[in-house]
Amino acid sequence: MLKNAEYKIPETSEPLKATCTYPAYTFFIDYNGDVQMCSHDWGKKYIIGNLNNETIIDIWCNKKFDMARKNLLHGNRNFTPCNKCDVSGKLIGNKHAQEWKDKFQK
Repeated sequence: MLKNAEYKIPETSEPLKATCTYPAYTFFIDYNGDVQMCSHDWGKKYIIGNLNNETIIDIWCNKKFDMARKNLLHGNRNFTPCNKCDVSGKLIGNKHAQEWKDKFQK
């Protein structure tokens, strides 16, 4: 549907080389229980779990979510949908991001 929208935001030609702290402190739940790591994933390209099948804590700590956090906190956006994202991703969440970075270094 967005391809036919009147107002279009162009995709980035290559992934940004910038950290994103959003998945370090938040996630989003869709009407059907799908959990997304980011509100900018309008196309639901990276579903990290579903609350009909898993608990919040299991989703928050699962490998798929950890992989995304680790990549984004190190400025690696080379996966869908982050490879097309132009959002800075550093508006808030720096304290949370540092805690996750510390966890990944252990």
